[in-house]
Amino acid sequence: LAHSNTAYELGDVTVTSPLRLKGQKVDGTYTPVKASFILSGNAQSLVLKNLDINTDGLEKAVIVEDKNAEADAEGYKVKADTVAIYDSYIHGGAQRLYDNSGKVASCIQNLIISGTHVDNLSLGNDMIDMRAGHYHKVVLVNNTFSNCARTFFRTDTGTEINYLTIRNNTFYKVATNPDSKDNNGIFHVRAAAG
Repeated sequence: LAHSNTAYELGDVTVTSPLRLKGQKVDGTYTPVKASFILSGNAQSLVLKNLDINTDGLEKAVIVEDKNAEADAEGYKVKADTVAIYDSYIHGGAQRLYDNSGKVASCIQNLIISGTHVDNLSLGNDMIDMRAGHYHKVVLVNNTFSNCARTFFRTDTGTEINYLTIRNNTFYKVATNPDSKDNNGIFHVRAAAG
């Protein structure tokens, strides 16, 4: 997407096949978009890069796993090789950054968030919410998370993560929402496979 002074109004985008959305960085700012991305079926990949994602007024998370999708022969409702956000700025009060609060049976090989600044997001909810699904590799590196989240990273029974890398991130006023009785810190692991 070409850089613009006006946001591209994409709304809720249902991703059922590979989608790569790359903006431009001009004078330190990214291409502005207003969007939420819903992974559904065999989406294969979603890659977002160089975007200023404003979530004001959107009801969904930035990335949502579709609990209403039809299950495939293996029982998965969402499948993807790569779901990634690179070098972007995400803000505006969305409920979550990544949402599997609907306990979707999913199979994601690589979930990557890198070089991204997330601000004023998910104040009353869990930022990255994984209540089910299989994730081979989850990578969070070189990001800044500020003024956000009741809980930063939540997993529940039914979630499988094979490799988790969290490195070189800055956390400022994360999981400090004074209006929530459920602040559970940076990591809230409700059950772990053994």
